[in-house]
Amino acid sequence: MNIINLSCTSCGAPIEVDPDIEFFRCPYCSTRLQIQQSGDRVSVKMGQEVSRSIEHGAEVTKTELKRLQLGQDLSMLQLQLSTLQAEIRALGRQPQTRQVREQLADLKNQEMNLIGRIKSIQTSMSSDSEYSSQSRSQYYPDTRARENVIAPTITGPKNWVAAYVLCFFLGFLGVHRFYTGHILLGIIQLVTLGGFLIWWFIDLFLIAFGKFKDSKGNLLSGPQSDTSRYIAIGISVIWALYFLVNVLG
Repeated sequence: MNIINLSCTSCGAPIEVDPDIEFFRCPYCSTRLQIQQSGDRVSVKMGQEVSRSIEHGAEVTKTELKRLQLGQDLSMLQLQLSTLQAEIRALGRQPQTRQVREQLADLKNQEMNLIGRIKSIQTSMSSDSEYSSQSRSQYYPDTRARENVIAPTITGPKNWVAAYVLCFFLGFLGVHRFYTGHILLGIIQLVTLGGFLIWWFIDLFLIAFGKFKDSKGNLLSGPQSDTSRYIAIGISVIWALYFLVNVLG
């Protein structure tokens, strides 16, 4: 029996091979090897099932790495979106000066950009045939929770112009309070005719000065430029004087 010294193609260990047999296992790593003869040259290679297993393992590893990278990108974008939305809410509570409004507009553009990128990653992950339902459930066990994370509150607070108009004409009935979500205060104003008319005028000037907030603590949205505020304040002053002189006088 002729014995040939070769090396295992899997672990690299020195092995003794009998060229008369076709298959054998490496005594060190137990890999199933196949004898190949080409003329006087003898070599070994992995069995076909082992090669397929390795190829499959490499493909699985590639898929796992891709999924892991997408998951990391998604988590990073969701964190950025959460931080950005916190900044938007903080700016929404500040007086709506021109600089603040410009910052809000810029932040909302960034918000929509992040939302688009997040949805693009989610679409890629859901449409990729490589990801089985088991893999998706492993990385995203609660789809509804993920949707809640990325869903932006893009419907802003109540409109400033609408609140002012309602307060101007129907403020003594508390209609502007109902509109902005202050239900209990609206009922009190309805019963007391706008807090005996005093509360009505207080709210009217708060809205005109841009200090009025909805039930969630957000300043009212809308065209609150300096010019529009001056006009609203002027109308409020004229209306208050007219009411005092002609109605109460």
